[in-house]
Amino acid sequence: MNCYFCETGPHPGAMHLNVSHAVGICHDCGVGVCADHGFREEAGAPLLCSDCAARRKSAERVDLKVVGMNA
Repeated sequence: MNCYFCETGPHPGAMHLNVSHAVGICHDCGVGVCADHGFREEAGAPLLCSDCAARRKSAERVDLKVVGMNA
């Protein structure tokens, strides 16, 4: 299985050279990710792709703002 982001990203001359093999699957969306596109908060945390990790971070910020407003 290859990394989804490496396969679908821009390639010079439309050649699919140097496409990385996936080291795991994103916990949230299920795409294969390589070591460059995968993300873990800490050891034992779920493996996420860069998009899902960013989505979780923005959701955390929104939750913190809502909690701060209600306090």
